[in-house]
Amino acid sequence: PGRRVTILTTAALPWRTGPAVNALLRALYLAKRGSSVVLRIPWIEPEAQRQLFQDGSDIFESKEEQEKYVRTWCVEKAGIDSAELPLEIRWYEATYVAAVRSIFPTGDVSSDLGEGENDVLIMEEPEHLCWFHQGRRWPEL
Repeated sequence: PGRRVTILTTAALPWRTGPAVNALLRALYLAKRGSSVVLRIPWIEPEAQRQLFQDGSDIFESKEEQEKYVRTWCVEKAGIDSAELPLEIRWYEATYVAAVRSIFPTGDVSSDLGEGENDVLIMEEPEHLCWFHQGRRWPEL
């Protein structure tokens, strides 16, 4: 309690993978315990989403639209209203790489962690986050 936690993950709902679901549930749990949490999730453009969600469902035209989906999932599936918690969702630009079925950042995700928000940094799939990382060394943040 009282800690400022940033969770940086490589996937977001509706992609139901471990990094998407586990990071969100971890953020909810920590926020319920009293920590201020920033959940950093990837935003991929609608065209790339169509590659990811080939059935054509769950394509979002805006970050706000996808955030609404995520927060609704929290209520309906996890039974937690994230709007009542100290939980902020922030986005970073990313792309889907079909050859490896993974999402990778397209820029330096460490450059937008914000001042004072790196009390605790939890990285989901750090190998994906660091694959093309050109920013400062993570321990220096």
